[in-house]
Amino acid sequence: MYLCSTDIIERCNTLCSDPAGDFVDRLSYDYTVRLLVFFAVLVGTKQYFGAPIQCITPSNFPGTWVSYARDYCFVTNTYLLNGTTSHTNAPSHMVVKQGIHYYQWVPFIFILQAFLLVVPRFFWNFVVDLRGVGMRCTVENAMNLRSVGDSWQRNHRLAEIASFSLLDLNYAQTSSKFGRYFRGALLALFYVFSKWLSVIVVIIELLFINHFVGGDTFLWGYHLLRELIANHCCATTAKFPLVTFCDFSVMHLAQPNVHSIQCVLTVNMLNEKIFIFLWFWIACLTIVNAISAIYVSVTLFSPTHRYYRFLRMLKVGSSGWDIREEHILRRFVHGFLKPDGILLFLLVNNQAGGVIACELAWHISGRSTMVLERLDDGALLSAGGANYTGGLGKMALGATETKGYAKLVRPPSIH
Repeated sequence: MYLCSTDIIERCNTLCSDPAGDFVDRLSYDYTVRLLVFFAVLVGTKQYFGAPIQCITPSNFPGTWVSYARDYCFVTNTYLLNGTTSHTNAPSHMVVKQGIHYYQWVPFIFILQAFLLVVPRFFWNFVVDLRGVGMRCTVENAMNLRSVGDSWQRNHRLAEIASFSLLDLNYAQTSSKFGRYFRGALLALFYVFSKWLSVIVVIIELLFINHFVGGDTFLWGYHLLRELIANHCCATTAKFPLVTFCDFSVMHLAQPNVHSIQCVLTVNMLNEKIFIFLWFWIACLTIVNAISAIYVSVTLFSPTHRYYRFLRMLKVGSSGWDIREEHILRRFVHGFLKPDGILLFLLVNNQAGGVIACELAWHISGRSTMVLERLDDGALLSAGGANYTGGLGKMALGATETKGYAKLVRPPSIH
């Protein structure tokens, strides 16, 4: 049991520390999951080790009956009565009972929500393990550069990372028919899919909370918060009632004696605040995930946005190049980097910082300039196909050993 628990914790820590993601991803699968697990432990402790319910019992009940009545009512649900009917005097057919069925399941609901939030992350990690191990290694090595202080060693490590990145991108695009078919966009497609899957999951969670405790209005969290602020919230609200009733029977002389008692669901004081907070949190999470998914989709699959995003990675504007340099850079971005290459730089920028992403972008683009100029001179043909991609990758790797090749010149402002 201990080994199993240790393995689960280790797997969760590995999942949360995986570099192949951004802050919005971590907001969903890390921070929100930790929050939900904390709430599950908090409410579960109250339910199973505290006093989640207290009931008024007749004075002739012995102590064992009092404990039995309290536990029975907590386990088998309680109910509300309509506000216009007296519980004791009205005919039974006029008494409207509204069952309260959720409070026993609140900790398990939180655990289920936490599990749903990590589903997109499990999917993306599965894809990375199959097709994106090189991308993960590049991001991890770039993150390690933050602790390197010596400038020579830093440049040497950057050169190694750039060489590995070029090799990995070239291999991913040319090593199989599957990679050639997607033309350098396979990982980007799966990453965008995982982004939109996260949006769908948080929307489902918001709808689920609304159905679970929200009743007939989608904005119940907002309305309930207004009631709390205005101090108009009473003890018999339908969403989180404090005062409820419970019926149970006790056998006496072979005859069932039915007792109706009044109870206080003290655990609902806690549930109410938690669910209001979660409603606002997940609503904000939905908006943030949707914005992130739209941004990533446009950045990776719009050629114009892909090019200008790489320019921002280099920390220069479009006016920083002459016509020939701009032509070379566009061919490099659209002909070799493609969506997967831009995704790599986005992940490096998110995990290692903009400075390291900029330096890596300059190393990779500088190594490829000679190849692109040779392309212009006719050294390589079929510029739009797989031969172009494979040739560019191999020659860019060989450019490391070449002296005096042309390269993109950094504007003085970012030296």
